Amino acid sequence: MQAYEYKSEATGKERIMLPPGLRKSAVSELESVMKQKAIAPVVNARKMLGLLDVDGYHSGACSAIADGTIMHIKSGDARVKDWLSKSQNPMNLTRSLRTAVNYYQACGNAFLLKLRDRTGKWVGLELLLPQEIEIRENIDDNGFMKPNYVQRHNNKVLPILNKDMIYIKKPTYRSSVWGLSSFPVAYGIETLKEIKALDHNNFKNGLLIDYFILVNGGTLKGDEEGEEGDEYSKLEEMLKNVTGTKSGHSSILLESEDTGVKIELVPLRGNLRDGEYQKLKEDIRNETLAYHRVPKRIIAQSTAGQLGGDNNSDMVLFYNMVLKPIQDDIKEQLVQEFLEEFGWNVETESFDFGKLMDIFETEEEKMFKVGARG
Repeated sequence: MQAYEYKSEATGKERIMLPPGLRKSAVSELESVMKQKAIAPVVNARKMLGLLDVDGYHSGACSAIADGTIMHIKSGDARVKDWLSKSQNPMNLTRSLRTAVNYYQACGNAFLLKLRDRTGKWVGLELLLPQEIEIRENIDDNGFMKPNYVQRHNNKVLPILNKDMIYIKKPTYRSSVWGLSSFPVAYGIETLKEIKALDHNNFKNGLLIDYFILVNGGTLKGDEEGEEGDEYSKLEEMLKNVTGTKSGHSSILLESEDTGVKIELVPLRGNLRDGEYQKLKEDIRNETLAYHRVPKRIIAQSTAGQLGGDNNSDMVLFYNMVLKPIQDDIKEQLVQEFLEEFGWNVETESFDFGKLMDIFETEEEKMFKVGARG
């Protein structure tokens, strides 16, 4: 890459990176990308990806989908097979595509930059971070949206033409350009973060408070000398005495001479934390798995012999309704890319990313397949 200083009317001078040996017309084309309007993303990709570090259920579900979608990359087409064997990638191509699917599931957007040699030939792929990408508005000659891109990485700016980017996105009604995923999950994770923070603080500080006493419109404290009228001391004494089964249904009378005074006891422990919080956590985690449509046993929540884990029906549904559609989408994109780059008419069926169901085949099923082929 060579540095090229570009003067932007909006931001002044920006240092953009361009591949070496570009023709003058190509430089002008990339300059035009910088002039195009940036389309605001639906959500902050960095924050959405950051949720993977917060909740194990969400992270495990996204990883399971990525691992099951891209188990390997093979092709029955001799031309593509040769290209794959000679491709030059900063990261293992299988790992790059698998990570792209992880980003796709976590935030709805994944970007793979086409790497080219000095002659402009497509020779490999580089995975880019979604939070570093800007989508620029570009309308082609037929009036269709054909967005270009800008990568901002380590204070370097790289304009990228549409033909040089493979963009995998999960469609959303919120945008016709950007993708979106895991937005409903984000609400649940934020709630879990608050619960975890409370539990951590209680554990760290040894907080064993049973009640918050809220007084609105008055006070329970007496004068500084602690003379009679210190209602707080009386209340504290009564709360200490109300223990065990004998006093389990005792009542506490709180009185105040001031009008408009409201006194509330808010329990911090007992059923609220041990019961309702646990139920809330369970509901949020179940909703997370339901959103991703990942079987519980995929993330070690149930095993064979348990309800939902004694057969492979859940795996069949998981593969056909979650993994295979993503595989098919990526295959179609790759077919289009090889057609536009090299003029190859590649069949989608020639691509093989692996089939999760093959792992769960019994020896009898494998032998039956071999016999059927024979």
